[in-house]
Amino acid sequence: MKGLLFTYGLTVAGALVSLSYPWYGLLIYICFSTLRPDTLWFWSVAPGPYSRIVAISVLLGWAGKNFGTWNLGAARWPMYCVIGFWIWILLSGTLAPYPRVAWAYADLFTRILLPLVVGYTLMDSQEKVRQLCWVLVLSIGFVGYQANLDHWRGGTRLLTYGYFGVDNNSACIGLVTGAGLAFFLGIAEKAWYRKLLCFAIAAMLVHAPMFGDSRGGMMGVAAMGIATLVVMPKRAKYFMLYGLAVFLALELAGDHVRERFFSSFAAREELDGSAASRLVMWEHCWDAMQRFPIFGVGPNHWPLAAQEMYGWSHGLRAHNLWLEIGASLGFPGLFFLVGFYGLTAVFLWWRWFFKRFPDEWTDNVARGLIVSLTGFAVSAMFVSLDAMEPPYFLALLGGGLIRWADAPEVADEEEDGDVRFPGQDWVE
Repeated sequence: MKGLLFTYGLTVAGALVSLSYPWYGLLIYICFSTLRPDTLWFWSVAPGPYSRIVAISVLLGWAGKNFGTWNLGAARWPMYCVIGFWIWILLSGTLAPYPRVAWAYADLFTRILLPLVVGYTLMDSQEKVRQLCWVLVLSIGFVGYQANLDHWRGGTRLLTYGYFGVDNNSACIGLVTGAGLAFFLGIAEKAWYRKLLCFAIAAMLVHAPMFGDSRGGMMGVAAMGIATLVVMPKRAKYFMLYGLAVFLALELAGDHVRERFFSSFAAREELDGSAASRLVMWEHCWDAMQRFPIFGVGPNHWPLAAQEMYGWSHGLRAHNLWLEIGASLGFPGLFFLVGFYGLTAVFLWWRWFFKRFPDEWTDNVARGLIVSLTGFAVSAMFVSLDAMEPPYFLALLGGGLIRWADAPEVADEEEDGDVRFPGQDWVE
């Protein structure tokens, strides 16, 4: 009942507030896209157009605000990759052998990518960066809490059904991707209760792939552990915190998880059937990329092409985001998607390394995003999760930090306390 009231309440609030304040409607849309209320509370929340109602109101409000502000600094390049990726889906779809499949995919990605463009153009203050950061951490963290709660009660929902409307492997990676941001947000915050909340969320998110039995999620955790050691502040207290986190992770893992993790590094002839078949599938993806280098086999067509061209069972995915996108949309489509995530991570790293961020909070959140995007890039090598929203929104948050770091002057402080980007005319 609480989930139903939450969903209906935010839908009505988002539809009303977005017309005048589209940014707050976008935050609600991002929250809905992360929680997936009809799958999270499937027993009380029926499938419905909750996100679409909010999205329409956001677009109307965005148009009323002259489509936001497009002076994005270096953040414009990841946004251009978003637009290029969407255009390439449309172009590839015009040549696809199964138009209905292609256009359904294009519709799905319009609902993912268009809000990113809206977000880039509306995220014009540091306060909005903070708001988006907390919405993402709390939304992903709540799903992680529900998964851990079910596990502690003896359930197997994550392993059996997954979350976010996807299977256990994709759900685990969606959860793990938020762990780096949650951990470093805990370092960034000053209040003890916010620190404790963020560290608890990070722990629950790291724990998820262990009982979710996801090798991809475990590989993401390992990659984030290495990235964290590289970017974290080099002070004794942080090394102690890092050591505690590693100790807890190893204790939570257990023998089965460690065996499952290290099975990923076995020789090819010693791999289990699932892992061995994935290597063959990846070889076929690469072959398809060479045979159809420009437009690929068609949007969301890889499961069909794998069956028709290589004899795989119907509906099998490549279990590698990067190779499946390359096979489906060709090298240009892969270039745009990698550019979106890769440029965001590189720009964040460059500004962090050369101390371009204006304060300790943004500096630490940038570290968290670098770690999260690193974990996602590695995890995505083991599962096809092209329509998983949280990683897209984490990269959007990175764009806001890049934009803030590139502001040429110290931002003006308004009377209401909202920190604005310089060089903008504000009409209230």
